Order: sequence, then C-alpha cells, then structure tokens
Amino acid sequence: MATAKSFGHAVLLGFHGCLLYFMSVSPVHANAEQMARQCLNDFEMFQIYYDRRDDQHRELRTEERQILTRHERMQRDGERLLAEIEALIPCVNRDRACRAQYDEKIEMAERHQSREQALRNEAINLRSRIQEFNNAGGALQERREKAIDACQRPVMFYVLSADVWRKVCRDYHIRPDFFEARIGLPFPCE
Repeated sequence: MATAKSFGHAVLLGFHGCLLYFMSVSPVHANAEQMARQCLNDFEMFQIYYDRRDDQHRELRTEERQILTRHERMQRDGERLLAEIEALIPCVNRDRACRAQYDEKIEMAERHQSREQALRNEAINLRSRIQEFNNAGGALQERREKAIDACQRPVMFYVLSADVWRKVCRDYHIRPDFFEARIGLPFPCE
C-alpha cells in the first residue's frame, strides 16, 4: 500500500511538474508574446488612424480657410463692381460708350453671381464633409479604447518580461510620447 501511495504521489507530482513546465515555457511565453503583439498592434492601428484623421482635419481646415478667403475677396469684388455699375447709371441713356461699359459691367456682375453661387455650393459641400468627419470621431474613440483595453491590463506590464517586449517591439513603429500620452503608462519598448 505504501508503494502504491508513493507511486500515486510521484505520478501526481510528475504530472503537476510537467503541467507547470508546459505552462511556464511554451503556452505562457506564446501567450505573453501574443498579448504584447495585441497591445502594440491595436495601438499602432490607433496611431495610424489618428494620424490620418489629423491629416484629414488639417486638410479640411485649410480648405475652409481658402473658401473664406475667396469669399471675402469675392465680396470686395462684388461691392467694387456694384459701385462701378451705379456710377455708370447716370450716363447710360446719353452715351453709347457709357452704355457699352454698363452692359459689360452687368455681364461681369452676372458671371460674378455665378461664381458666388459656385463658392456657396463649395462651402455647403465642405460643411457637409466637416460634419461627416466630426460624426466619424466615434470610430477614433473606439480604436483608442480597444488599444487601451489591450495595453492597460496590469498583467501586461507586470508579467511580461523585457525580453518579450524587446522581441515584439521591433515589429512596430510607435511613437513613445504618443503611446504614453494616450495610454497613460510608460512605453514598454524602451
């Protein structure tokens, strides 16, 4: 009976030892690497999306400034054209040259109105695109939350070794200051 008990303990200890060995060597290491990759992959995707949105935001604001500048210039041109037309009104019926100038200015005013309408349409289109851009901000927040979820788990920074991070980090292009500002933890790849 003592032999069977000793043998049973030996088998149990042997099994437990093997289980601990396999858990600590392959699966945990693979799982640790997988966790690190998930964190960095999710964050890199967030960073890329953020940079693209930042570029798009800059382009929209530039376009908005250009339209505003064109509008201000058109407004000044329209006022000047109107003043020129008003100045010609007294002589329109008396002088053919004055009448020709007046007709030319009226045609210019009509073209000016067409350009103003086209600019208004551009502004409406731009406002619509800005609204779409603002509405899509939720997707950026979702990507950020996904990256935070993958990276902020305490186990990531307390269990994963520097070797795991070193191995994984070289595959990603992440700005450390951006990571620290968005995740709120030290960048693990340094």
